[in-house]
Amino acid sequence: MFEKKNHLYDIFYAISHGVNRGILKKNKYDSREDFVRNLLNMSVNISYNFFGFNNIQPIWGDKFSYELSKCRFGLNLSRGAPIKYYSSNRIASYIANGLPTLIDEKIQFSDFFTNNEMIFYKDIRDLIDKVNFYKKNENLRAKIGMNGKKKYFKIFNNKIVGDYILSKSLGVKSSYKYVWDT
Repeated sequence: MFEKKNHLYDIFYAISHGVNRGILKKNKYDSREDFVRNLLNMSVNISYNFFGFNNIQPIWGDKFSYELSKCRFGLNLSRGAPIKYYSSNRIASYIANGLPTLIDEKIQFSDFFTNNEMIFYKDIRDLIDKVNFYKKNENLRAKIGMNGKKKYFKIFNNKIVGDYILSKSLGVKSSYKYVWDT
């Protein structure tokens, strides 16, 4: 997706109230909605492809991938306050598809990704500024998507992650050095 130039939307984001539940739960409050509402209210000239919000049902599978492909950026926003190194699985969908990923700097993914591989923001205003900057610098935006994808597959590939799980579970010596296990 990083190489695509003609996007229908700028930012993709999908909220769900439970993985693969299929529909939004009635009367369910999710603090991420506050962030999204503030983003919508503060930004001008940015288009959104949001799901699981404002009575738009969540999406998964092929529909998720199809809607993702229409966008320049993926917003990686997880439930609750930012926690060091925590992300929902949406980050894998974004980065594995080469979609430049917008992520709160408090999550500290900058410990293993550079500004040439992921887009870190301080707050909503900074997020808006960066989206507008990269919209005007399409080649740089695409390069971040490509670089992020390469780096993600290098440090989070199945052999390394599987080795981590086995070494921690079985108490055996690992075969790899893990960038996230400091």
